[in-house]
Amino acid sequence: MFLEVFSCFAVLATATCHNCVSFQEEEFRLSQTNQQELQWTGRYNLTRITSCSSIKHREGKTYLEITNFLHGYIINMKNMHPRGQCRQECKDFTHVKTEKCFQNKWCKEQPPCSKIIKCEFKSAAMNVCRSNMRRTNRRYEYIDEPGIERNCTDTSVYLETQSRGLFDICDYCYCICEEDMPSADRYISLRTAVADVSDNRIVTGIRFIKNNGIIHFQVQDGKLMSYGKIDQSTVRWVPVRKFTVTDRNVHENVDYHKLTWQHRRVQLNDVFADEGFVITGVRFKQIGHHLRLNLEILTAPVNYAIGKLINPKNTSTYKGIPNIGLVNKFGKELRLSQPDVPSRDRKASIVSSTNKYVQFTTTDYYKDAGQTTVPFFDAKAAESRGSPLVGIGIFHRGVEESGGFIVPRIYALNLPKRKF
Repeated sequence: MFLEVFSCFAVLATATCHNCVSFQEEEFRLSQTNQQELQWTGRYNLTRITSCSSIKHREGKTYLEITNFLHGYIINMKNMHPRGQCRQECKDFTHVKTEKCFQNKWCKEQPPCSKIIKCEFKSAAMNVCRSNMRRTNRRYEYIDEPGIERNCTDTSVYLETQSRGLFDICDYCYCICEEDMPSADRYISLRTAVADVSDNRIVTGIRFIKNNGIIHFQVQDGKLMSYGKIDQSTVRWVPVRKFTVTDRNVHENVDYHKLTWQHRRVQLNDVFADEGFVITGVRFKQIGHHLRLNLEILTAPVNYAIGKLINPKNTSTYKGIPNIGLVNKFGKELRLSQPDVPSRDRKASIVSSTNKYVQFTTTDYYKDAGQTTVPFFDAKAAESRGSPLVGIGIFHRGVEESGGFIVPRIYALNLPKRKF
């Protein structure tokens, strides 16, 4: 049986807290999806704990953002052709780069793009408000049709299709640019965030943090006592092992995952420990040729009656989703349709179903000029106040036509006060 609890601003509350949403339908689907794996939990109660949706968003406090990874990019088609020709359509330019600027002032004034993924035609004329990319992590503040008046805090540039004869019509294309910038926050740690098992500690909470441009899991741990209780005086957030992607002995696909256009998927699933095990750590693991990020938990056997981990240094095992490679079950994409910047959300959020994956992408052209990478990571913690964890999951939460958030959640085991 599942009991739903929401953690709002690090304080546990019931489902009646403001701006929380019901998970009853999802709970049923979840129990069906994991019924074989969770047969043993029928003898106990599980409490699912997640954070509430934020009404007021604050970067670094309520959410974390991937920056300088993907941007919308306005470029004339002649500046993507090696010989400066304009005899193709915008959609024909895929996986190219900015070539010579050919006396094009707009091309010269903006940072070049080393990897143009795809392009499309939007308008024969547009007003583009430039932005200080080093300061704002945006190429443009906005892109508008002619006649729309807005206050541009930088420089507004009018662009229109150029004609060089009957057959040489040079359109400005809207493209997706995969940036190559040292200042990009586009990395996700593959290292395990782990409790101090040598001190008989287990995981009691999780959250996402960002350090040196890298998204990490951070775990909260506490000392286990008899009958599954946690010594509340020992609960603390375990410091993340900090590193940079340029450190010696730090390697891509070992210590961290670099988001690229080909490798930008995150699996949305819950993972549960086996009977008699508790969670002592959590990590992302790359799966398949797309290097999809999949959740894994580190578990250790436990004697609940005396409140002791059983030789955790030698008996701990990683646990992921069984048969995660099955395309029919886990290969469905949660598509983000015309996504807006998630921090603009002010409505109650929709929660995704599990067994899907989400891809990082740009925001919508009309809403944000494609200048923000979505989804964001929810930075609020999911904490168990006094019970061991037997499950951890991540899901997507957002309103319709929003980029939304990748959110952690936990499953705490409520044990009876009796001998086993």
